[in-house]
Parts: sequence; C-alpha cells; structure tokens
Amino acid sequence: MTSTRNFEAYASWHESSDSQMKYMFYKTKDGSPSVSMGNEYSRTELMHSTDGAFSETLYLYEPIVEFVANQCSNYTFLSVGLGLGYVEMMIVGYFLKQGIFDKDRFRIFSYEKDGSLKSFFYSFFLGDKVPNLFYDTYTEIINMYAKHYVIAVHELKEAMKKALLQNNILLLSDFNLSTSVPEKVQGVFFDAFSAGTSPELWSSEALDHVFNQCDTPCALATYASRSDLKKALHRHGFELLKKQGYGGKKHSTFAQRY
Repeated sequence: MTSTRNFEAYASWHESSDSQMKYMFYKTKDGSPSVSMGNEYSRTELMHSTDGAFSETLYLYEPIVEFVANQCSNYTFLSVGLGLGYVEMMIVGYFLKQGIFDKDRFRIFSYEKDGSLKSFFYSFFLGDKVPNLFYDTYTEIINMYAKHYVIAVHELKEAMKKALLQNNILLLSDFNLSTSVPEKVQGVFFDAFSAGTSPELWSSEALDHVFNQCDTPCALATYASRSDLKKALHRHGFELLKKQGYGGKKHSTFAQRY
C-alpha cells in the first residue's frame, strides 16, 4: 500500500450513487492498474505498490496458493480486501494451470467494505454492464493472468464466472470482529489498507480474530511487517519465514503453521 502523492492518475470515474465515491485509476510501473478511493474530502492510499500491482500480487500472494495446493486436500482461502480482484483471479488462474480446478475442493471467502467494488467485479464476469474504466481494468488484469499462466483468456474468464455462480468465490461484506468465516481456512491473504487507513483491522484483537479462522495447516501473507502482527502470529503457532518486502519496502510477512 503506497501513497498516491506524486504518482499521476491516468483517469478517474465518479460514482453516481448515494455514496459519491470517487475511484482514481493509476498505472503502476509494471504496466498494471491500481486504484485509490475517496470523495471530495479525503482519499485512501493506493491499493498496490507503485512498482507494480500485478508483480506485487504474484510476489506476495502466489506462495500462499502454492502452499495450500501442496499441503492440503481442500483449498479454502480468506481474502481480506477484494479491491480489484487480483488475488481472486490469481487463485483461479493458478488452479487452471495446475489442472486442479475442482469446484468441490476450493472456496474463496473474499471480504470487501466497498459495495461497488464487489458489484462491478461480479457483474464483469457475468457479462453485465459495468463502468468503462472498471471494464478496461478487469480486462487488463485477466489478460495478464492468462499470459502469466499460459491459458486462454476466455477459459480463465469462464472459470471465474463459474466460480462466482457456484459460490466457489463468495463476495462478502466488511470483515470485522463479528465476522465468522463459514469454514476454517488454509490460506489467508491479508490485503487490508494500512493501519493508518484501517486501524480497526490491525489491532491485536482483530488479528487474533483473523487467526482464529485458520485451519492447520495454514499459510498467511501480507505486505506489512508490523511487530503486533508478528506477535499475534507467534501466539497462534505460526512460523515466520524471512521475506523481503516488494518494491521499496524492507520486509513483508509470510507465515505458515503445520
């Protein structure tokens, strides 16, 4: 998560609903899109590193999918922060590439506070109308994953559509202390905004609540490397592996529990 200051937006779109949310789109250095959100009074940080939204997602989060695919018989994931859906598309692309895309064996519980982000993501894959900038953004991302995993774009889009319709990907509302994930999870993508923007998700109590949703074995990754985070992981029996941060960050977090 990186400040948008001095990083030029290439387009913006204003929601016409009651929320009056404004989405500002950015091109990161690897050519992949990211976005910040806000209104006339305030704006969030950028959702991804300016060095590359696509590259950062693969670097930080693809090892979670590999861990679960190698260590578990069923694949259940918790994604805190749908955003533009990078993680969700990555999981499906990985499973297709490995030939283990089985609707009875995997599920993604994806939480997102912003209702429009959930609605646009779902509508795009079902072929419904979405704002042009979101349509172009999802198209860019799905094309990148199809190229990365050497699969046809239409195959990946169809798999995403089936996963959404069959509830293999569930788009859920805001993750908070009252949230109970329907199943224990083997992989956690903790991609919430920073503690400065979303302090409620980074408290010791909130982190304990996240880790209580975890099965054994389980792996977790996040761009952050906070002392409270590491202490909470140790409390819940996770082993922390040393991992350099992406872009200009010194450290990130990858933890596993067997």
